[in-house]
Amino acid sequence: MSLPSLRDLIDQHFNAEELRQLCLDVGVAYENLVGETRIMKAQSLVEHCLRHGLLLPLTSRCQKLRPRVAWPDGAKVAQEWDKVQQKIAAQEHLRDLLPPAQLEEVRTQLQAKERDLLAQLMGSVAELAASQSHSWEKHYLQTLLGYCEPLDLAAIDELYGEQKPIRVSDVFTSLSVGRGGKTAVSTIATSKHLVILGYPGGGKSTLVNYLAAQMARRRLGQPADPLDGWQDNTALLPVRIILRHFAAALPATVPPGKKGGLVWDYLQHHLLPQWGCQEAFTELKRLLTEEGGLILFDGLDEVAESDADTRRSLLKEAIADFAAPLEQCKVVVTCREYAYKQGDAWRLPEADFPVVDLQLFAPQQVKKFTQTWYRLTGPLKGWDSRRCQREAERLYTASQQQPHLRELAQYPLLLTLMAQVHGRDGTLPEDRADLYERAVNLLLAHWENRMEREVDGGRRVEPGLIARLGVKTEVLKGALARVAFQAHEQQEMADERDERSADITRDLLWEELHAALGSYDRAKQVTDYVEFRAGLLQARDRFTYTFPHRTFQEYLAAWHIWQTVNPGELLAERLRRDLGWWREVFLLAAGQQKQTPRNVADLVDWLLPGAADGKVTPEQVTLTMLAEQALYETGFMSHTRPQQPQYRFTAVAIRVRDWLLAGMLAEGQIPVKERAAAGRSLGRLRWPDSMLLDNRPGVGVMWHNGLLLPDIAWGEVVAAGLYLIGGNESVYDDEKEREVEIGQPFQLACYPVTFAQFQCFVEADDFTDERWWAGMPPVEEAYDTVYQLRELSKQKFPFTNHPRENVSWYQAVAFCRWLGDKLGAVVALPHEHEWEVAARYPDNRFFPWGNEFAADKANIDVGDAAVEQTTTVGLYPAGQNRKLGLHDLGGNVWEWCSNKYAELEETVVDDSGARRVLRGGSWYGNLLNARAMARVNDYPVARYNFFGFRVIHRIVLP
Repeated sequence: MSLPSLRDLIDQHFNAEELRQLCLDVGVAYENLVGETRIMKAQSLVEHCLRHGLLLPLTSRCQKLRPRVAWPDGAKVAQEWDKVQQKIAAQEHLRDLLPPAQLEEVRTQLQAKERDLLAQLMGSVAELAASQSHSWEKHYLQTLLGYCEPLDLAAIDELYGEQKPIRVSDVFTSLSVGRGGKTAVSTIATSKHLVILGYPGGGKSTLVNYLAAQMARRRLGQPADPLDGWQDNTALLPVRIILRHFAAALPATVPPGKKGGLVWDYLQHHLLPQWGCQEAFTELKRLLTEEGGLILFDGLDEVAESDADTRRSLLKEAIADFAAPLEQCKVVVTCREYAYKQGDAWRLPEADFPVVDLQLFAPQQVKKFTQTWYRLTGPLKGWDSRRCQREAERLYTASQQQPHLRELAQYPLLLTLMAQVHGRDGTLPEDRADLYERAVNLLLAHWENRMEREVDGGRRVEPGLIARLGVKTEVLKGALARVAFQAHEQQEMADERDERSADITRDLLWEELHAALGSYDRAKQVTDYVEFRAGLLQARDRFTYTFPHRTFQEYLAAWHIWQTVNPGELLAERLRRDLGWWREVFLLAAGQQKQTPRNVADLVDWLLPGAADGKVTPEQVTLTMLAEQALYETGFMSHTRPQQPQYRFTAVAIRVRDWLLAGMLAEGQIPVKERAAAGRSLGRLRWPDSMLLDNRPGVGVMWHNGLLLPDIAWGEVVAAGLYLIGGNESVYDDEKEREVEIGQPFQLACYPVTFAQFQCFVEADDFTDERWWAGMPPVEEAYDTVYQLRELSKQKFPFTNHPRENVSWYQAVAFCRWLGDKLGAVVALPHEHEWEVAARYPDNRFFPWGNEFAADKANIDVGDAAVEQTTTVGLYPAGQNRKLGLHDLGGNVWEWCSNKYAELEETVVDDSGARRVLRGGSWYGNLLNARAMARVNDYPVARYNFFGFRVIHRIVLP
C-alpha cells in the first residue's frame, strides 16, 4: 500500500481556515488556488509550490504545525524534481548527439520518473476524482481559468498585488479584424478554421485567453460576458495550446502518417499532466471528436525555423492533420503579421485556414479601455466613481493629443502600460522608449519598497532589495540589462521563442550579478528576494527567472547595447542575421537616444552604409523601412536642415528617402505589398519647413508667395477636338461608344490630390472663406449622417503621399476654387469626358496603360497582390498613361468629376443633391472598375475611404 501523498495529507490535517493560513505562511495567495473543494485547493497549492521552488518551505511549515504526521521529505523530493527538470531541458542538446530511438528512450524514462514524483506529491488522479463529486471537466476548466484569466502586467504598481488580481476578462476590449470593422470574436464565431495575424503587443494572446476563459466560464455555469456573434447558450469546450511549448515537446522523428497524432500526444503526455489534469484526456478527446470544441493555437511565429530546423513546417502539418477530421471543432491559429509571409513553406493552406488581420485599437476602443481600467483600479486607490471617470477622461485625452501617443495607444499592451504609468505619475511618456523607461523604473522602485510578510502567524516588515544590497539602482539595472542582452541573444537561436521573455538560468543570472555586485552572496540575495516579490525580474522556479514580458527584455537589451564600444555595428550585424528578432531592440535603442540625434544617425549609417543604387532587394527595403521608423519615432527630422543637403543629419534623411523611393518603384524586383509599405514609410516624414521628404514633383507641397500650397504637376496637354469614348466587350448601357467634343485644351494633374496637398487648404487661414463654399448646402446629409459643410471626415489612411479620401464632391470643388485663386489659374474638377479622353489617350485604349488588363498595373482588389487600402500615388509606373504622364487613372481611389450623372452637360454647383460621376476604379474595386470607360455615381455628399479626386487645368486660348 502506497503512502498518502502530500496533497492528501494537507487535505486530511488542515481545515479550510487552516489551509488559508498555511498559504499565507508560504507566501501563496489562497484566492488564486484553483478549485472549490479543500482537496482541489490542496492540489493547487502543491502544484504552485512545486513550480515556484516553494516545496521545502511548504513541507517544513507543515512539519512544524503538525509534527506527528509523516510528511514527505520536501528537500529530497524538490532536489529530485529539479534534477529531472534539468535533464528534460537538456534533451534539446542531445538531439544531434543521440540516435532518435535512444533519445526517445531517455524521454520515456524521464517522463516515468516525473510521474512518480508527482504521485508522491499529489497522489493518483483517479483518487482525486473519486474523492469528490466534481467532474474531470470542472477541474480541467478551473485549471484553464487559472492560466488564462490573470493579467500578467497588473503588478507594476504594488497596490494591485495586494488586492484581488485583475483578470483579462475584466479589461478585455473588443478587437476588430479586416477592413469591415467586424469583431474578432464574431469572426471566430462564423469560422471553422482561421489564422489571425497581429502586431507585437496587438492583443493576439489576450484574445486567445479571453475566449478560452469565457467558454470555460459558460461551461462551468459561472457569470460570463455576452460574445458578439455567439448564441448565449453556446459553450464550446476550450483547449489552449501555446505553440512554443508544443514545439519543444515534439519528438526527434515522426513516422509518415503520424503527424495528426502529435497534438493528441502533446495533450496526453505534456500539457494535461503539467496541469494536474491527466484524467481529463480520454473524455476531452471524446468530446472534441464527437461534440466539438474551440481549439486555440497561440503563436505560430514563436517557433524559430532555420535551414536545419523545420519544426514550424512540422507544426503546420500537425495542426492541419489534427484539424481535418474534427468536423465539429473550431480551430484558430495566431501569428505575428510580419512572420506569416506569402509563399512561406510553413503557411497553412489558405483554402482551409483563411487569414484575417487583427486591427489595432481605434480611438473609441482606447476610450473604452481607459474607462474600464480606472473603474477597476481607481477604487484600489480610494477614488470615488467621479474621480475614476475624471482620471479615465484625462488618460484618454492625453493619449490622443499627440500623434506619437495616439500611435502607442493603438497597441493593447502599450496602452496597458500607459494606463499603469499614468495611474502612478499622472502623466504620459513622450514615446515608446520613454514608456518602457518609466515602466522599468517603476518595477525597480517596486524592489525599493519595504515588504510586509506573514511569518509564524505575525507580520514582519522587511527592507526592500535595493536597501539590502546597499547599491545604486543603476548598478542593478546595468546587471539586468546585460542579462537581458545575453538572454535575448540565446533565445534567438532557441527552438521556441515568443512574446514572452527568455528563461534565464540561475547560473547566468548569478554570474552577471556577481560581476556587478561584487559577491555571490549578494547575487543570491537578489534571487532569494525575487522568489518572494516579483518586479523587473520574476522567478519561474528556483533555477529559472524571466522578465515580465519580452518587451522589457528587448528594452534592457537595447539599453545594454549603448554601453558597448560599437553599438551600431553590433546591432546591424544582428539585424542582418535575424531582422525579425532584433527589430524591436533596434527601435528601442534608437528611442533611448532621442535627445542625441548623432547616435540615431550612427545607427542608420550602420544599417544603410551606402547610397541607393539599382541593386534593391526585399531585405534592403525592410532594413530601410526600419531606419525610417527610427527617424519617425525619434523626431529626427526636426534636427535636419533641408537647405543644406551635405549637413550630416540631412544627408541621413536623404539616404533613407532615396532607398525608400528605389524600393517603392522597383516593379518586378520587390513584391507590391512591400513596395506599398515602403511608400507608407516615405509618407510619414516631413522636413522642418513642412515640405515632404517624398520629393517627387506633384506629390507634395511648395511655398508660394509665403503660402504653403499643393505642388501640382501637370500632365501633357490634350488638344481640343473630337474623340471617341465608351465601348468594349464589357460595356454597360451607359458606356456605349460615342463621339464627344473637347472644346478647350487641358492638362490633368499627374496624380490624385494627396493628403498633404489637401491639408494645405484645410490649414489655410481662409479655409472658411465663403468664396470657396458658395452655392453649396449648409449641411451635408449622407446615409443617415449629418455633416456641416466644412466639417471634414477623418482620413482613413493618413500618409502624406496617399490620395486624400473620405472627401465629398462639395469639398473637392471648394479645394479647386481655393487653389485656383492662389495660383491665378483655372483649376477645377474634370468633366468625365475630359477624364476619359485623357485616360485613353492617344489610341482609345481600354485601360490607361493599354488594351490588356494586368493586376500588377493598378491598385485594385484583384488577386493575391491586392493591397487592400490606398497606396502612395505613382506606385505603379507601368500602369500610367505614358503619353501624358498620368498616374493612378486605374485604381487607388474613385475620382470625382464635375458633371451630374443624369445630365452630362450640367456641371454647375448647386444644392440639389443630384448624383455626380466618379471615374477610375479604386483599391476596393474590381477589374471592370479599372477600365477607362467605367463610370459610377453617388450623391455629392458621399464620403468613402475609396473616393478622392484629381484636378484639371483648362488652357485659355488667346
